[in-house]
Amino acid sequence: MTCCTRDKFAAGRSESEAMKSDLDLLADFKRGDRTAFDKLIRRHHVELINFFYPLSGNAALSEELTQTVFLRIHADLTEHADLSLWTRHRGEMPHAASRFPTYLLRTGILCWAEHVRSTGRPARALPASHDQEFSAPTAQHKSDDAYVLLASLPDDLKPVVILADVNGLTYSEISVVLNIPENMVRHRMKEAYAQLQIAFRASIQACSIKAEASVSSTDFAPPPAPPSGPTV
Repeated sequence: MTCCTRDKFAAGRSESEAMKSDLDLLADFKRGDRTAFDKLIRRHHVELINFFYPLSGNAALSEELTQTVFLRIHADLTEHADLSLWTRHRGEMPHAASRFPTYLLRTGILCWAEHVRSTGRPARALPASHDQEFSAPTAQHKSDDAYVLLASLPDDLKPVVILADVNGLTYSEISVVLNIPENMVRHRMKEAYAQLQIAFRASIQACSIKAEASVSSTDFAPPPAPPSGPTV
């Protein structure tokens, strides 16, 4: 096999692996391909980081919780010898074959709830600029103001907004992740957006007051008189 042929073969193989569904990779893992789970991690790592960071405001904690999720799913898959049994065991996951991220985030929300219970601290979202170690995963967030507004929401409303607007889940998928009825998801979204609108208006008003105070406190001294020339 020539070098050119090998390169084409490798490129075709990489493209084929990239096109594999999550369920295909899970099946490969169950057949003994240990690299298949690594591919799942690379595929969904940022998705989990983007879920945990707005909740925690801490890059290190987000990474730690992400690793915990993958470790739990790995152990769960190892425990169930038959992939079809594992899929049926996770029967609460709609369209299990195509929506592995739903189960991934469901495990994530459980890990987050356990963290909050164990530490006794509520969710706390901080602007990305407050955490110098965090970089690429938050690039999709438009500004620090979004984190400040999100932090103003009650803890039961934050996950709904994050799952919908950051992770792109549908209401039915969010209901599975949070284990609540879909009409409750819609109610929480409506309440969250109403509170965000109020917080946004308050933020704009506060900025206006600060701007007015800054202008009023500025001393406008008259320009100095030009120096007088010598008398002729």
